[in-house]
Amino acid sequence: MGYGWLIWGSAAAGLALVTCATGGGGKGEGGSGNTGAGDLGGVGGVGGVGGATGGAGGAGGQGGPPCTGLPCKLVDPQCGCPTGERCVFQDSKKTCAPEGDKVASEACENDCKAGMLCLDANEGAGSLCHDYCIDDDDCDAPGGMCLMSVTGLGPEKLCTHNCDPVSAAGCLDPSSKCEIFTLSADPTAKLTQCVGFGTGTQGTTCTTTDDCGKGLGCFTDGTVTECYTWCMVNQPSCPVGQCTGFQTPMMLGTVEYGVCVAT
Repeated sequence: MGYGWLIWGSAAAGLALVTCATGGGGKGEGGSGNTGAGDLGGVGGVGGVGGATGGAGGAGGQGGPPCTGLPCKLVDPQCGCPTGERCVFQDSKKTCAPEGDKVASEACENDCKAGMLCLDANEGAGSLCHDYCIDDDDCDAPGGMCLMSVTGLGPEKLCTHNCDPVSAAGCLDPSSKCEIFTLSADPTAKLTQCVGFGTGTQGTTCTTTDDCGKGLGCFTDGTVTECYTWCMVNQPSCPVGQCTGFQTPMMLGTVEYGVCVAT
């Protein structure tokens, strides 16, 4: 099965990030009947007659609308497959397969949960689960974007991973880290993705971002390309140097990111 990546680039004034990216419903439950209770008779009188019998159960709800996908729907919530199975794109077609238990950004071998595809994104992190999507609203904000195209599939695509480059939160595979990318077509659009990482530390010469360790990206400052540590400008926690923002602010949602630069 082939995958076609939407190619993205990454650049910012001052430091420039160097990357290697290429880019039907169930029936409702019936209502409960009510059981009447008899009144207590007066003093010396005969006890009251018991209340009426319980009411009949409510009518079951009608089934949901027919499945919008043929033979099944990929984007969560899925439909069209039996219980315990999920809709997948396999061998260039939609089909039902046993549901897995891996979630987005976990390492996988075709064992993701429903609504996801196990994909090797060629970023050095191996195969990870990605959510199927139609548009960005199907992805986790602010870093998840519906950009990753799959050859032969449409209009569905795959979400990038929503994660934090400083802590790698959101990247559940221990062999991956989080990176921020800028779309070549729209420099204001930022996304995140879980990628592989290397052994490079602060100041180590690098060629691509996966040469650098967790929490670091590969940036060019003038003529020098080195690993720099990611940081949040408003909550700096640099092990060395000072958290410095980019000339064009690197915003992801409401958070501005920068890198640690020696003073």
